[in-house]
Amino acid sequence: MDDDINPPLTAIDQIANGDQLQMIKAALPYISQSNQKYAALYVKALEISNILSFYQETQDISICSLESEQTSMLDMFHDIKNYCSETQRTALEQCIQIFQVMNTYQAMNNTSESTSDKTDLMKSFLSSEQQSLLETYQTLFSTT
Repeated sequence: MDDDINPPLTAIDQIANGDQLQMIKAALPYISQSNQKYAALYVKALEISNILSFYQETQDISICSLESEQTSMLDMFHDIKNYCSETQRTALEQCIQIFQVMNTYQAMNNTSESTSDKTDLMKSFLSSEQQSLLETYQTLFSTT
């Protein structure tokens, strides 16, 4: 993760930290070295306690629990991107693009349009050079 970027806390971190734990964590470097270890362990124990309390109340942090929102892998990938290094973010963005292409392809296959209409739709996403190349390939494959 980039050092100069502070991503937002995840839902589980917000639950674990409560209201005061971030302040205690910020104060840790100012505590004497002999007490830092105990203070850090105390903070982690409070985090675990907060999480256990949250789940004992049978609450859910799952986005799947929201009836009005349809979740997808793309939504998850977009959320994960906030916590990646630049290299990981680049790889994840490539995955996102692949999923978007797959979703578009599936949507096109699920329509009742004719093949030529689908081809015209695909051409609208391509540059003129790519359209020319596609037409060349269509000609090559249709004659064999």
